[in-house]
Amino acid sequence: MIGDKEGVKNYADKVITLSTQYHLPTWQAHGIILAGWSLASSGQLEEGINLLDEGIRKLDEIGTAFHRSHYLTLLAMLQARAGNGQASLRAISEAKSQVTATEEYFWQAEVHRIEGELRVLLGVAPDQTERHFSQALDVARQQQAKSFELRAAIALARLWRDRGKRNQACDFLSPLYSWFAEGFDTADIKEARALLDELE
Repeated sequence: MIGDKEGVKNYADKVITLSTQYHLPTWQAHGIILAGWSLASSGQLEEGINLLDEGIRKLDEIGTAFHRSHYLTLLAMLQARAGNGQASLRAISEAKSQVTATEEYFWQAEVHRIEGELRVLLGVAPDQTERHFSQALDVARQQQAKSFELRAAIALARLWRDRGKRNQACDFLSPLYSWFAEGFDTADIKEARALLDELE
């Protein structure tokens, strides 16, 4: 369901329906969060942010931290798109603290990447944002998480493109894109292909 807004919406609706029916508050909170992301990604930004935030608060009330760092990165990006830079930075800072506190490292590469993306959106100097993308790449490689590595590589290649390093960006991204033998209909691989087409 990577980048599949409609698929996420359908999944979230089913999770909310079943978790409400069978009184499963943790799953209901996860469903609400995914529904919020889907809503915001489909153009209803403020409503989606409120729903996502509601889901996170429900998880906090229950006392579960599972996937919380990831949900905070989603919230941070949506807040940045809504023009609330300070709230987005608070959310990503909380996500980093969450990874450290819970040792749930699955989303660690994404947390670093999103922090870099936020700093790009907020106009922070490129050399400072590049550090976050490099950290995301390092973590993804250590974890052998190719999808997260691709996302970080796309972000870094875009940054280099914007700094006039088009050849370097292309040479860096191309081998990683070529590693994938399937999934060409997913948002991340489509994004990588579009960027390479632009750079080549």
